[in-house]
Amino acid sequence: MFDPLANASKNADGTLVFQVEQGDLGGVTEDAMRAQFERLNDQSNEVCEIGEEEEDEMRVSLLTEMEEAGISTEDFNEMMAKELNIFNGDEYSFTKDLREGFDAGVSTSTADKIFDTLPDHVFWDIKRPIREDPESYWNKYNNARAPAGTNFFEMRSTERYFRSQKIKDNSQANISYYRKY
Repeated sequence: MFDPLANASKNADGTLVFQVEQGDLGGVTEDAMRAQFERLNDQSNEVCEIGEEEEDEMRVSLLTEMEEAGISTEDFNEMMAKELNIFNGDEYSFTKDLREGFDAGVSTSTADKIFDTLPDHVFWDIKRPIREDPESYWNKYNNARAPAGTNFFEMRSTERYFRSQKIKDNSQANISYYRKY
């Protein structure tokens, strides 16, 4: 009753196939459907008011139609109770409803909420590579010059220069590095 496509078969592409035959319609003909459409179309301007007596009559007629169609009223009541009984017999509490509604949102941090909205591929390009960076063979300070440390004597003169700049040993370039004067 609630899932008419439960016993439908599938095609190779996954489309549900459901065969409707004349017997499945329950004796409904096209003329009867046209007459019902005309009747409903004529009553569309009228306001449908249902009082307490009509409500009971409607409920009784619904149950009798279900019994005639072979639908179990117990199964129907269970299904309706499952769909409509939200509180399961508990009394409604506004604060409890708010707490249950916002519990998941309050328990997670704002950063986690933001990161949950981002897809995984956003982080693929900022991950650190596993391999190490290759060693560079150029002068870090001036790319046009030869790499530092290729000549022993040039390395010692460079070290001497930086040491004298740090200590401020010489005040001018024409003064000797040696203090023998």
